[in-house]
Amino acid sequence: MASSLHNLNLEEGKSDALREALACLAEASAADGGPRYTDRVIRQLARVVVCRTYARPILELSHLLVAASARDGRYEDLFWGMDRASVGAFRRAFDAVAADIGRLRLSNDAVRHSDAPDAFEVSFSRMPFLAALLEFLITTLGYDEVDDLTHPLRDGVASDGRVEETARALQRRFYAYLKDHLPPVQRQRRERHFLDYVTAGAGNRTRSDAIDDACVLGYWQAYAASDEVSARTYRGVYRSALKLIMALDAAEVRLEGAHAKSIGNDYEAGEVDPADVEAVAVALDDATGPLPDLLAASGERVKFINAREVERVVDLPLAPAAALAARRIPVSVMRDSVFGAYQTRLSAAERGDGITVDLLQGLDGPMDGSVYDACFGGFIEIAETLERASMAALSLLHGAGRIEAVEIALTLAPDLDWGALAETPHSPDDNVVPISVHSAAAQFFATKPDPHGDELPGLLAEARRALRAFNRIGFKGDVDAATLDAMAAAAPYALRLIDAIRRFVERDSRDQDWPTLAQRDLVVFMNMFKALYRADKHLETEVFDGER
Repeated sequence: MASSLHNLNLEEGKSDALREALACLAEASAADGGPRYTDRVIRQLARVVVCRTYARPILELSHLLVAASARDGRYEDLFWGMDRASVGAFRRAFDAVAADIGRLRLSNDAVRHSDAPDAFEVSFSRMPFLAALLEFLITTLGYDEVDDLTHPLRDGVASDGRVEETARALQRRFYAYLKDHLPPVQRQRRERHFLDYVTAGAGNRTRSDAIDDACVLGYWQAYAASDEVSARTYRGVYRSALKLIMALDAAEVRLEGAHAKSIGNDYEAGEVDPADVEAVAVALDDATGPLPDLLAASGERVKFINAREVERVVDLPLAPAAALAARRIPVSVMRDSVFGAYQTRLSAAERGDGITVDLLQGLDGPMDGSVYDACFGGFIEIAETLERASMAALSLLHGAGRIEAVEIALTLAPDLDWGALAETPHSPDDNVVPISVHSAAAQFFATKPDPHGDELPGLLAEARRALRAFNRIGFKGDVDAATLDAMAAAAPYALRLIDAIRRFVERDSRDQDWPTLAQRDLVVFMNMFKALYRADKHLETEVFDGER
């Protein structure tokens, strides 16, 4: 029996169009208002479609169409002449026409369209499912195409060979349809293999929480060198796990609705962050996250972030849905950032000039308990650089009177007393500060940088200092209008990137003994790499003990 994890993943693998087609059949009603197909039939159909195990059923359907069309060359009368698709309804329908069709042979359990002793039989118990399959094919491929493809079955001389040929034509056409509405077959097999591994060690866990850091690493160790499945790189396994968590969560929400929890910002008390609720809602929208958006908006005119920094954070799960999923496997994220990146170098060397003994000796960074802390430090440095770039952008955009400067100031200094921009003086006892948008904006841009001034002048003075010290493209010399446009467009994404990095480092990755994990992981990964890669065929690889 398929696990709950498999079922959730299969559900999320469907396209919206495929999901709607299945829903249409589930909602089909009989004359009395009841369902035309049972829940069991609909579930069976969904599994056959999503798992792509439709070859045999389509062959059965093709033989059934021959029998159903035997009287007048039309199958429609028999299939849709009954109110509800049931075993009894099909048996009665064939009983009614069998006397008029000499070559139909009926038994208590099945029907065949030939009197040959070895003729193909279609069981009455299968007919409700096959009827649902026929209607599904018509719904997805269109009546005209199905009618045209099945025409050879309805001319009264359909041999077994012709039936098999027609069935293969239907199978090919349905395969082509599913390519656009289901994940690739190879991906499905890989995910099923991984979920089988997860399920075996999941205990009573039947949802995405069954995928944890231990099973991601364990699966890679077990199958990295196997020919059974493609799992050689840790990065590939980790990315599959992350995507599966996203898919399983989204499927669970789709099927059951979100669990009732309070929404708020008290993470310690178990409240659900409003941003997380939004993340689940957009899990299937293929959101790219702030980094690609930042690079696209800034182009070559403004360098908020350089190539080296991009390389460091590009593989972090920073898009909302990915960041939410990454909370389940924070150690896996860091393992990918350190050892996944290192294995990418090994793989590139293997494809190029070959792996040297020196390359197998270790990482570029520290090979001790500080390897993860050093990586975290690198992320924070990038966030701080982005903050300096955003401050520099604030100075330029404020000086140019660009309204985007307001958002930057509000984000970088949310605790500032914006009451200074009030249209009219107000009593200290007033709870509401009446701010006119136009007046507030005018006063904002009229404010001069002053290192000794109040909060806003002080912020602008700090922004001016950041600009003077920030030596990157777009921030030096006379900045033209096109550059300001790019800066204004890119700045919001830079701010979101800062927030995403800091959320991962300061919240989502806490509560881990990173030095101890680093020592253990160095042993595990370096020994795995020495087993998977050889500098030459005669290289004797010693077991790495965590010390140089």
